[in-house]
Amino acid sequence: MNLEERVAALQKQVEELQSREAIRHIVGQYARCIDEDRVEELKDLFTEDATLQNLPWNDRPVQGWPTILKAFRNYRRTFDHPRRYIANEQIQVHGDTASATSYWSVTQAYRGQSWYGSGTYEWGFRQDKGQWKISRFIIKIEIMTTLDKGWGAKEGPLTPLPRPDAPR
Repeated sequence: MNLEERVAALQKQVEELQSREAIRHIVGQYARCIDEDRVEELKDLFTEDATLQNLPWNDRPVQGWPTILKAFRNYRRTFDHPRRYIANEQIQVHGDTASATSYWSVTQAYRGQSWYGSGTYEWGFRQDKGQWKISRFIIKIEIMTTLDKGWGAKEGPLTPLPRPDAPR
């Protein structure tokens, strides 16, 4: 490999590493914004035509920022004091698009009762005006239950979705 080819290969590697780091930052920003009830700031992380799906609670994905914003607001009206933890990110960059998977867990409260949830995230990203943004987001819930019901079984308990408008 001549010098020009080596420089080009290194340049490509650096660009991919920079993209991965930018995507990791977006994932972290998502977690902080949703947990700290800065839902409006999430808009900067998503493409206008992004899709969001929350399995198994929603059969079909919602599309577009206004609908995604409504879903995040409903979540924050339902659960108090969320803290999510994201681990084992696997990021693949494909030019101006990327995909990623990760595990997540969350501790939170609903009507004063402790809740625990965990599952996986599937992300799609794309470059939008030179910035990486989330274009597809699938939340797969494997466990969502109260502290007293526990969550250690292989097929963890999955409780029906609490509703923000239910009487307290």
